Amino acid sequence: MTTSYELPTNPGFSSSEIRYRADLVEEIIKKLSLSAQMGWTPQDLRHELKVHVDPLLNTVINEQVGAIPPELFDYWWNQTTPDPLPMPSVTTLQAIINGLNQLEPLPDWPLLPSPFRSELDCPAFADTAHYGIRLEISRLLKNAESTNLEAEAQHLLMEAEKHYQRLRCETLLRRSYNSTSLQEEKVIAKRIYLPAPWVRKQFQLLFATAAAYDCGAWIFTKSGIATVIGVEDDVIHVAELFESLNRQRERFMKLMSIQPVAHSTESTSSLRRTFMSNYTAQMSEILFDAFKSVLSELEKEAPNASQSLHAACVDRRNNFRLSMPDFYSSRNSWEELMRYAIDR
Repeated sequence: MTTSYELPTNPGFSSSEIRYRADLVEEIIKKLSLSAQMGWTPQDLRHELKVHVDPLLNTVINEQVGAIPPELFDYWWNQTTPDPLPMPSVTTLQAIINGLNQLEPLPDWPLLPSPFRSELDCPAFADTAHYGIRLEISRLLKNAESTNLEAEAQHLLMEAEKHYQRLRCETLLRRSYNSTSLQEEKVIAKRIYLPAPWVRKQFQLLFATAAAYDCGAWIFTKSGIATVIGVEDDVIHVAELFESLNRQRERFMKLMSIQPVAHSTESTSSLRRTFMSNYTAQMSEILFDAFKSVLSELEKEAPNASQSLHAACVDRRNNFRLSMPDFYSSRNSWEELMRYAIDR
């Protein structure tokens, strides 16, 4: 098999050692090609394997392109480097094989949009005024990340979410008068990478954030590869919002860790777990309060808005459930989904 990088010819390597390396590489290329067929992208593989896998990914895109599903080709093309890269060590090659043997399919891959699709391609944000609101939301979230005061961060978060909920409610009400429009809403998946440590605690925050916008979330791997599935505009917002909340969570947790806790018998690890659980509950409450606040504003002008919005939200939830029927058909409540997503 020919590779896109040269095998070592150093006199210090025997011919049998060189052949062994070549055999390892050949096996890895086959397994990487199979992983692509199971929905894995280069970024997923880097996150999962945690080793120097790039030269081997480059070989797949160059020599096994036919093995990559058409829906994932842009991901493989966009997430690999064309430059010649050095040969991984035998130890690294063996670690890669061990990691690849553990991979399971990532079932959301048919819903992944093109990596080249931008926010402006989303109909809900194509309007100039709407995109301006998105920019203001991003500004408020960045400001929330920069403060050391939790109360101020929560206030900025509430303002950002009211902006988005007004935009979202306007879109939902407009589409609620056209059932065809609701049925044709684009459902997508967005991969989220949760860094160690506290992967499951981070996922609880992701799940709560997604639930506030009628999206689904679950985690595929212990390493922290997760996904959010829902209508495109909501998924875009959930991804940005979660990344911001997760950074805020980390910031405030670090601030907490340097403050002395009087009369506490809990370990630092226990205190952090408690903090993260409480933080998720607080953020979930703020997100739903933002929706209720905007709904109250709308009801003053349109008394039937609440009923129409409820029906539209149910339709959105059903849309993403129908996109993954094997997963959602037997799990009806958010609690069931949460338990399954975390305990699988």
